[in-house]
Amino acid sequence: MAKYEGFVPAFLDNVANRSYRYFYKWGDRNRLYHPSSRSRLYKFVRDSLGLSDAFFAEPNYANEAVQIGKPNTNLDNKDIDKLRSIVGDENVSIDIDNRVKASITKTGDELVAMHKGLLPPLVDAVIYPSQESQIIEVLAYAKKKKINVVVKSTLITNKNDKKTIALDLTKHYNRILEFNEVDATVKVEAGMYLPILEQIINNAPENFKDYSVENKFTIGHFPLEYEECTIYDSANGVKYGTEAGYYGTFDDIIIDKEYLTADGKCSEYVEGAVLSVVRLRLSRYYPHNRYGFSYMFRSYQEGLNALREMCSKGSIVPVQVRLSDPCETSLLMHYYMLDETIVDNLLNTFKAKDGERCLLIGFSGGPYTSSRLAYNIAKKVAKKYKGISMTSFLADAYEDSRYAEMYIREAIADFGIETTSEYFELPWSEIPDRQRELTSSIESGIVRSRIIASNKNTAVLEVVRLTV
Repeated sequence: MAKYEGFVPAFLDNVANRSYRYFYKWGDRNRLYHPSSRSRLYKFVRDSLGLSDAFFAEPNYANEAVQIGKPNTNLDNKDIDKLRSIVGDENVSIDIDNRVKASITKTGDELVAMHKGLLPPLVDAVIYPSQESQIIEVLAYAKKKKINVVVKSTLITNKNDKKTIALDLTKHYNRILEFNEVDATVKVEAGMYLPILEQIINNAPENFKDYSVENKFTIGHFPLEYEECTIYDSANGVKYGTEAGYYGTFDDIIIDKEYLTADGKCSEYVEGAVLSVVRLRLSRYYPHNRYGFSYMFRSYQEGLNALREMCSKGSIVPVQVRLSDPCETSLLMHYYMLDETIVDNLLNTFKAKDGERCLLIGFSGGPYTSSRLAYNIAKKVAKKYKGISMTSFLADAYEDSRYAEMYIREAIADFGIETTSEYFELPWSEIPDRQRELTSSIESGIVRSRIIASNKNTAVLEVVRLTV
């Protein structure tokens, strides 16, 4: 493929310490999106949005130092002293940087605010509890003094009223309390990050030697926000991942929850309660039995029919499968640098035309026999609906880049392009009309959709909008 010779915007190269971008940065601070010199993705987005190169000439990186006035706290000295007596001096912070980090949730609205040089209302203190008794005592004191309590989250917006303290569970309240290989369950505190939990149970024999564990396990929950997602976040709404058809949504793998209130423990949420512990159902982990596949279908309906049939085979279904609509398929062809190549020409020869064709990417997994059977069934079904094999190349490429989208969203926001997602769990029969309605309900911008979680009866349609 020839090198792209056109104009390319100047994407951010580094993040300045204590800048607005530093505080709002998604994921790895050192990871920044830069398109390949051969990629025409920029041209595709520019033209699809009806913009010119001039629009991208002056990016707003929000990379200047944060301007903060006198960092007052609404808490009295007596309040701070009391909180320190509960959790320890070192576990109560009124440091302005920690308060900013605990107040930011990196939602779309906040990204807009970032580029305007604005910060959200700040919490007055950050508390780092390590025991459930400490959380209960903090909640009881806050209730008595009418102090608002929120849980620090990267993904869930909090309301920081006057006199607000944030509980940061990720520092200390992030332990595995029980691991049961026989029942395939794990009991974990709500501050645990999903990637850390997944790494631990993927290597269960090494990490639980005292229990003579023999098998490796997985939580099977990998949402787009995976890198910054905690147990608390997933239990409170970040529940859809691309592997939900096989392992289930996060709601499906939860066995039970424990909450803490000012009055003690409870098993059901009540107003003001804080999620404390979650028991999850695990699945065996077989990374060596993972087989990727990808197929291009000539129309959305053919791809949808194939996906539905793949997911109707009882327990013999792919571990991961997603179907992109024509718009997202065009975007992916540019992202993987397959546009205007021999692959693109071959697809056109097979009457899989740009603007009509739809890409399905998936993996089988689990025990060897069922994984191979799921792979063969997917292959047979795809052939039935005239799917054109793209081999495992695109599946492997997707696996390597599956979390890159959050970094791309962050990068294009520097040029005033906002990205939003909505999720709709629908019966299969309603998807075509609903997809058509949702993707045509905008006068300007790019609207693309994909099915990211599917099972025998329903599927989750994610609609992504890019607007200026």
